[in-house]
Amino acid sequence: MNFGSSRRAAPWAVVLLAAGAAGCMSCASEKPLPVSSHDEVVLLRSERQSDGHWKAIAVPNIRVVYGYSPDSLGPVVTWPYFHLSSHIKFEDPRIPEPTCTPGAHMCTLELPKGLTRKHQYKYTVTGKHDETTDLVPNDPWIEVDR
Repeated sequence: MNFGSSRRAAPWAVVLLAAGAAGCMSCASEKPLPVSSHDEVVLLRSERQSDGHWKAIAVPNIRVVYGYSPDSLGPVVTWPYFHLSSHIKFEDPRIPEPTCTPGAHMCTLELPKGLTRKHQYKYTVTGKHDETTDLVPNDPWIEVDR
């Protein structure tokens, strides 16, 4: 360990490295596309549950998105993942479905105008762990703030 170093990895890089070490064994060679340094990142990690099913766990489960203004679009939220596919749908009809391009291993969404600061917006993550295994729905949150 280098205790004298003040260099730190970007927070999203730490999440991606930690998830890659503990995540999907069957997709170690697959890499999500890089994200912009100003994106808010929520890693989706496919985990086997005690009942044998697979679920895409959001890391963190509640992401506070800073830099939001109700009068303008953005910022962008990015969900990288290592399983086969993801689909995200928000409960609030004002928030469109993120773009989850097949094969890109990433979903992205530019937040719309008019959301309420410090309010948590629930969304559901579904998809496929592999060709034959569906992901059990998971319901994490985002919260927007200045």
